[in-house]
Amino acid sequence: MKLVVLNTHDEDILEKAMTAEADLLLMQDATIFCNKGRKNAPVFGDMKIYALKGDLEKRGLTERMIGGVELVDYDGMVDLLFSGYKVVNL
Repeated sequence: MKLVVLNTHDEDILEKAMTAEADLLLMQDATIFCNKGRKNAPVFGDMKIYALKGDLEKRGLTERMIGGVELVDYDGMVDLLFSGYKVVNL
């Protein structure tokens, strides 16, 4: 089981992360990929997507979030990182 941690809004890096056959944790600027009003919004398919709630809130995206994203706080992020995943940071 892999967890890709993404903290940038670089679409090329997102594409690499989506081909990694892993779950995805979006934090910092990467949370903009959760914006359902975004042009060319990514289709995550069967990937399990997590996003840091505080980072989404800072960017005003809480009400415009795509479905299927599980929000986690910092404690939840730490739990994910130590839950048995092989963590890859892009």
